[in-house]
Amino acid sequence: MTTRCGIFGHMADTRSNVPSGLGTRGGAILAVALFAILLPTSRYNYLLFHSLVEMVAAVVAFSVFVIAWNTRRIVSNRYLLVLGVTQLFVGAVLFLHLLSYKGMGVFTAYQADLPTQLWIVARLLVASSFLVAGISLRRPLRIGAVFIAFGIATALALSAIAVGVFPTMHVEGVGLTPVKIAAEYLTMLIAAGAFLLLHRNRNRFERRVVVLLMSAIVTMILAELAFTLYVDVYGALNFVGHLLALGSIMLIYMAVVDTALVRPYSLLFFELKRREEAEREIADTLQSAMLMAPARVDTLEMGHAYVSATGLARVGGDFFDLFEPARGFVSFVIGDVCGKGIEAAASTTMVRATIRGFAYHDTDPGAVLRQSNESLAHQFATDKFATAIYGVLGSDTGRLRLASAGHPAPVLCRGNDVSYVDIPRNPPLSIRTDWEFEVNEIQLEDGDTLILFTDGLLDAGWHTEAFGPERILEHAARVAGLPPMEIADALLSAARAHAGDDLADDVAILVLRYAAPSPTTIAGAGGFVANVSTAASTQSPAAIA
Repeated sequence: MTTRCGIFGHMADTRSNVPSGLGTRGGAILAVALFAILLPTSRYNYLLFHSLVEMVAAVVAFSVFVIAWNTRRIVSNRYLLVLGVTQLFVGAVLFLHLLSYKGMGVFTAYQADLPTQLWIVARLLVASSFLVAGISLRRPLRIGAVFIAFGIATALALSAIAVGVFPTMHVEGVGLTPVKIAAEYLTMLIAAGAFLLLHRNRNRFERRVVVLLMSAIVTMILAELAFTLYVDVYGALNFVGHLLALGSIMLIYMAVVDTALVRPYSLLFFELKRREEAEREIADTLQSAMLMAPARVDTLEMGHAYVSATGLARVGGDFFDLFEPARGFVSFVIGDVCGKGIEAAASTTMVRATIRGFAYHDTDPGAVLRQSNESLAHQFATDKFATAIYGVLGSDTGRLRLASAGHPAPVLCRGNDVSYVDIPRNPPLSIRTDWEFEVNEIQLEDGDTLILFTDGLLDAGWHTEAFGPERILEHAARVAGLPPMEIADALLSAARAHAGDDLADDVAILVLRYAAPSPTTIAGAGGFVANVSTAASTQSPAAIA
């Protein structure tokens, strides 16, 4: 029972109705405009240039925090949330760095390297935010805990600077200290680690978002490289480093804004789709296992066909099986579990294994379904059920016993005679726990063909006109002389053509052809198989186990 989900179909409409100027394109235009203003400013007055750069960087960092914090309930990607909420502390330290810069005259009581100390703290916070964000992709972190941790780290760093225990980073007239250069390299190392984590998990982001984030990290590393080489705080390398640092935080802004404001559900849909694909792959593996059966077991030759209603993968609740529960017997089952996807595939595994388990201890189809029904009723949810037909064939005698649990009746093809098997009606499995499943007996002749199918074949094309039982008989009569696999393929092709490939439910078809053993084969067995077949039908389950 499969339904189509239209949520991804609306994604394009959601994107098209969003003002794209607020996202990546708008951020790029804003960045270009800022650089166009800042470049000539640096030639006029470097202090003014620095003040504008740091002010813009602090404002952007605060903006990223506000956006991330207020959209944390709709942005499902932990990476962007961690990266966003930590920008509050980055912005705060950058603002202090602005006020403490040489020539501002605000913190006159502190050492001359105060702005460099604050700058190192800010850069380490940015690099750490990228690293922790990368870790959160593998090991989910609570946003509140991350916020508190970064708040404590910032407070401790500022306290160390205030009391004079923070290492000296810059000496006037001499330049950068070894500790400062080491701190810059540490920042680059942390950023490189964050880049590797992001690259390994790039499939969790849409392409444009991961490109923005990776570019932000690379730009940050280049900025740090420039800051390891400068001597004069008003020098060219200091100038380049500040521009690159501003560019890095602008790229973070574009990534967060693009995800949280412009396309708030785009990443959510992307993650849902990725999870759906992963679940579909698991379900497909389970489903494939349910659809694997030998082409022949003893005197029964099998053909089969299957298609999922989604048309995307072999994922659904339909299954079939063919096996030998005891010497001289061949059992088969076809069924349909309500639901779709990995849940249905998992339930299908349960049903198939349960029926097989009881089949090895009893040759009576009614008893096997009764015991399976009671077992599944305790395992299934109250709204879960399964339909099935289970049959046991005496290989040498052709005696076939069938029991149905709410499943469509099979078709018997005997020469030119094609008709439905009159099979007792019983409820689906797990509906009634106290039900005794009635059994029908058929004597198969050499060459008889039994066609079993799930209700998806009957319902194909139901939006206009269902394929229905009569069409199944008509097509079965036309192809009855073909090999079992070709019969299954022909019926499935006819149903798909009738429905225009718009199937309402999964379709499974199982075709079984009986080849009666020759008298010489039975005689060669010393009559042992015949004796087992005749006796086992009247013996207790323990006697044939």
